[in-house]
Amino acid sequence: MNKHAIIILADGFEEVEAITPIDLLRRAGIAVTMLGLTSMEVKGSHDITIKAEMLLNDFDGKYDALILPGGPVIKIFSNPIRSCIWSKFHFNRSFYARPFCAAPSVFGKAGILSGKKATCFPRLRRQIRRGDFL
Repeated sequence: MNKHAIIILADGFEEVEAITPIDLLRRAGIAVTMLGLTSMEVKGSHDITIKAEMLLNDFDGKYDALILPGGPVIKIFSNPIRSCIWSKFHFNRSFYARPFCAAPSVFGKAGILSGKKATCFPRLRRQIRRGDFL
């Protein structure tokens, strides 16, 4: 069975939290599609630009995992991504989510950490109202 992951990128993403998972998953034979939140060319927090393969709004495929890198981009993700997770992507038990650093706050705000284990950037623990933190 072929596995497929998506990674959502927006300006200000933390490069190591995006590029490392993409590289490791592809080396393991897992397809990864890079989705731009609002543009095809996405600039990271350290001025590394990545070209997305398509825009998030244009993606309508199936996937097994969602990767959401952290960084200052979390402020951008908070509103648009919440509705995408609930309506377009149907978060469920057979789906893996890998938010990094500050990114779990997006899932916490969306209310999908209830009953789930999560880790996050320590200063954000209080901002995330739902979920159990490791």
